[in-house]
Amino acid sequence: MKKKILQELYYFILASSLFQLPFLRKLKLGFFRKYHKGKYLAKFGSNILVKPAHSVPQSFFNYGKSLKIGSGAYIDFTGGVKIENDVTISERAMIFTHDHNIEKSDDWQKDGINYSPLVIKQYAWIGANSLILSKVNVIGKGAVIASGSVVTKDVPDYAIVGGNPAKVIKYRKIPTNE
Repeated sequence: MKKKILQELYYFILASSLFQLPFLRKLKLGFFRKYHKGKYLAKFGSNILVKPAHSVPQSFFNYGKSLKIGSGAYIDFTGGVKIENDVTISERAMIFTHDHNIEKSDDWQKDGINYSPLVIKQYAWIGANSLILSKVNVIGKGAVIASGSVVTKDVPDYAIVGGNPAKVIKYRKIPTNE
């Protein structure tokens, strides 16, 4: 019961614009870090929601240093989400890690759920209004997802993807120190 109350309080704090006020912002960040056992600083806008859509044992949310989440973003970590260092998730981006079986019977609500863990690698940038669907397991290192994209499959390292469904537009040319 106590855990459920704290969980609902957490969801309220993250979604409420009241906690954007300067004197309440630190409380919001502290609650986020404590709830997710994060040891690194995260920056985020108002009205974000980071929660599992279904409470299941495999649900987890881990993040690295310098995570930035824009206002209105939604992250469903039912299947589990690991975010590496220096990742940006822009405004109103939506990430899903589960979907529903719909082929077994007339009542899809009784047919079960498919879970899919997601890893977002270092330096990735998910553009505003992007949609990451549950079939995606990896967003590669340094990848950029264009605003408004619908991502249905894994994104390679340093790829720039866009469209519906998202396709590789080109690869970033990153100089190496070798």
